[in-house]
Amino acid sequence: MTRLFSLALLFFSTLLLTSCGTSLRSESEIPDFNRYYADILATGSMKKPVDYHKEVKPLLEKRCVVCHGCYDAPCQLKLSSYEGLTRGGSKHEVYDSTRLVTAHVTRLFIDAHTTAEWRKKEFHSVLNEAEASPEANLEESLVASMLALKQANPLPQGERLLKGFDLALDRKQQCSTIDEFSSFASKKPLWGMPYGLPGLSQEEYDTLMRWLAQGAQGDDRIVLSPGQRAQVAQWEAFFNGSSNKEKLVTRYLYEHLFLADLYLEDDESRRWFNLVRSHTAPGEPIDIIDARRPFSNPGTAPFYYRLQPVRSATSLKNHLPMHWGGNGWRVGVNSLSIGIFMLTLFPLTSQRWRQIHLRYFRRYRCRAVTVFYSTMPVSL
Repeated sequence: MTRLFSLALLFFSTLLLTSCGTSLRSESEIPDFNRYYADILATGSMKKPVDYHKEVKPLLEKRCVVCHGCYDAPCQLKLSSYEGLTRGGSKHEVYDSTRLVTAHVTRLFIDAHTTAEWRKKEFHSVLNEAEASPEANLEESLVASMLALKQANPLPQGERLLKGFDLALDRKQQCSTIDEFSSFASKKPLWGMPYGLPGLSQEEYDTLMRWLAQGAQGDDRIVLSPGQRAQVAQWEAFFNGSSNKEKLVTRYLYEHLFLADLYLEDDESRRWFNLVRSHTAPGEPIDIIDARRPFSNPGTAPFYYRLQPVRSATSLKNHLPMHWGGNGWRVGVNSLSIGIFMLTLFPLTSQRWRQIHLRYFRRYRCRAVTVFYSTMPVSL
């Protein structure tokens, strides 16, 4: 009996020591990011301010927006605008097929406007929001930690991505906060950012880390040229006509073009605009009506149709460009009017009439309307 007890004690002691050794080894695998941060903080280039618009924004658009640019970006972290970066991430999925109640919408520039408002919607910070210093700006930044993790654990050279990387659309998201990062890094050392892709070049890495250490300053300012302001004023006057006919046409245009990125006549800079509904009249700062759908009731108070400059980076996944200006808009509006008349006479109840409508709209280059009709069912 004594011998059995001794053997059991020896077995559990060995098991305990093995588990402790594993735990210590796991902790030791966590990269010492202070070494990476010290290299950045020690460089003389820290004295030179990093410009968000000229250096950081193009880099984010080149390496980050391909994944973090849509409404359902991983962890809802949108890096297509500065507000998306300061908003941070969320553990809540945008599209959850198991939910039983209405989900809260989290559209940038619409459903909240300050960092405090986004925190109330359970978004966590990815930048330092504690006491500011170059060291703290890196140590308390989830973005800096993810970048340093990639630098410490680059992907092995090879033709195929290693097993363990899940790229499925319905994959389980790993939305770590800065407080959870040590555990995340020990379990997924190869999951630094950019995820599943080659790491940043040394120059790109240094630029982003210096910007983060300097406090990650930036904004989403848009400065329109005098010519752009004149065209916007002209169009907003057209959109907000007082007659019932003008109101009907503008409502029809809005409900079919609310996803489009419009660009104006003779605008070489190709500035994009969205047609929105606002509480404020033309000439005043835009205050978007935060309706869930374009045909939702805007309320009983007066509202106005406005052209708002697009402040986020565009990507092929959500960019629907449409030329708006010159003779093109007259053809487009006329084709819309004739199209409405045709629909009242010949509803799209047959494949033949659907083809006639599509051929007409394609002929007059009303591209946004063509896309709309192309996706409509044969019978309405």
